[in-house]
Amino acid sequence: MAIKYAIVMRKNNRTGRVLAYANPVNELCTYDQLVNAIVEATTVTRADAAAVIEALVVYTKQELLRGNAVALGQLGALYTTFRSAGTADAKEFTASLIKRVNIRFRPTEDFKHDIQLASFEKTITKASAKSQLKSSEDLILDAINASGEGGEG
Repeated sequence: MAIKYAIVMRKNNRTGRVLAYANPVNELCTYDQLVNAIVEATTVTRADAAAVIEALVVYTKQELLRGNAVALGQLGALYTTFRSAGTADAKEFTASLIKRVNIRFRPTEDFKHDIQLASFEKTITKASAKSQLKSSEDLILDAINASGEGGEG
């Protein structure tokens, strides 16, 4: 098992140079794939696996909407965060000043350790190939312009 990545060309904000960077390639594990994997790994039926996942989703949403964190065993926990405008006096603050509510994930220490030991597999995506091609074209044009051989004449 390895985490897939592709090479993309991006401008480095500190140096201004275009450099190659690794970019994770996140393929979606669909609901059906997850249910099938659970069925294959356990003795539960497809209906049972789907019912448990659905209950997990419903309960997790309810708890997050209550402002509670939700522990997911050895994986970690989901919790909410948000930003708000400030007021000079606590009495002036109202809930309408709360903006940008987000859901965050906090992995367990064991999972953090496991992810640091992950292996990686290079792959190519359309976007990464396009990025590399564009960078190569730019390098060629820069070289032509630097040599003085490329202008209109």
